[in-house]
Amino acid sequence: MLQNRPQAPPPEQPVRQASPKRASQQNEADRSGGTRPGAVSPLTRTAASDSRNQAQQDYLIQVVHKLSQARFSPTGREERQGSLIIARLTIASNGHLIDSALVKPSGSPPLDRGVMDAIRKASPFAPLPPELAADSHTFVVPINYEQER
Repeated sequence: MLQNRPQAPPPEQPVRQASPKRASQQNEADRSGGTRPGAVSPLTRTAASDSRNQAQQDYLIQVVHKLSQARFSPTGREERQGSLIIARLTIASNGHLIDSALVKPSGSPPLDRGVMDAIRKASPFAPLPPELAADSHTFVVPINYEQER
């Protein structure tokens, strides 16, 4: 049978009092990981990065939409029923096309020329959004070509 025995109280722990810090001690604490006045928090940096990524995606959708409106006919007889072509576009902050190149051509020079002509004709695009805040921005754009019958 278990009996209730009185237990000894736990040993007393010394209580530490926080002492006021001098400015030099506070600055050292700040450098070692404390919060600095005026510093950008990691959450703010993440939100800004998310905003930039969203702006880039939204703008890319606008570019793809404008390119999808462009119609072209490759020169010569084209046997291919469909192709995936990947283009790299560099667009200035004002929306003008600075450079374009095919990252993954179709394998058909007439079709590739037709796509490049359509890209040039679709320019200028809308101005870059302020979140991208650069002189220019480069996008990689997939283009699905389906031959119309």
